[in-house]
Amino acid sequence: MFEFLFFRHGETDWNKAHLFQGHTDIPLNETGKSQAAAMGERIRHWKPDVMLCSDLVRARDTGEAANQYW
Repeated sequence: MFEFLFFRHGETDWNKAHLFQGHTDIPLNETGKSQAAAMGERIRHWKPDVMLCSDLVRARDTGEAANQYW
């Protein structure tokens, strides 16, 4: 059996300002970094074989923050 866990990147300044980001490479803000770390703590019991994310810095940084708990 396969299990999938999907999660969204943390907050960026553009999210906070209600601006559409699309593929514009906007980094996480401090709130987004905290959200990513907290998400990693919440899902620490998962032991994924693979983690995939987009090539955008906000997605990579969210994945890396979560991955520190695995």
